[in-house]
Amino acid sequence: MSLRLIVVLSVTIILSSCDEMSSDGGGSNEFVLLDEGSDEKKYPQSGDENKTSERIQVRKVGGVYLVPTKVNGIPMEFIIDTGASMVSISKTEAQFLYKNGLLSESDVIGKENFVLANGEVEEGLVIKLKSIQIGNRILYDVEATIDANISAPLLLGQSVLERFGKVSMDYSTGIMELE
Repeated sequence: MSLRLIVVLSVTIILSSCDEMSSDGGGSNEFVLLDEGSDEKKYPQSGDENKTSERIQVRKVGGVYLVPTKVNGIPMEFIIDTGASMVSISKTEAQFLYKNGLLSESDVIGKENFVLANGEVEEGLVIKLKSIQIGNRILYDVEATIDANISAPLLLGQSVLERFGKVSMDYSTGIMELE
């Protein structure tokens, strides 16, 4: 069996084994369901990334800063994590994107081991997100990992931050500036 087939089977199992998303409003993420009539979703393949400065209001919650973001058009809030090498989403968000046709087996890049902040090594599935939008800035083809933990936080790591070039934070006002 080829490695690609094994990876595709793994992502299919991971995505299909997730619990159904509850609609009890318990999480801080607000999801918008897609209109079922729109079969074709178009995403530019390469980044004509807008190079103008963008000021984003972030909010501090429990010692971390959350930035409003859209992943493949779906609103989510990510923790700004300058220590994370990549964007990270949980199985819950991956399952939601998969069920709504915004993530597929063809978006799977492979598996990779990651060192967590506590020093533990964890295997994660590397995927390609079609787009991540922060403010009016849109990045295309962003590598991310799916954390096997269904309640893992959403982390905005270096795979996004470094593509903006210069990122600065005014902690007194809660404004993040992308240049």
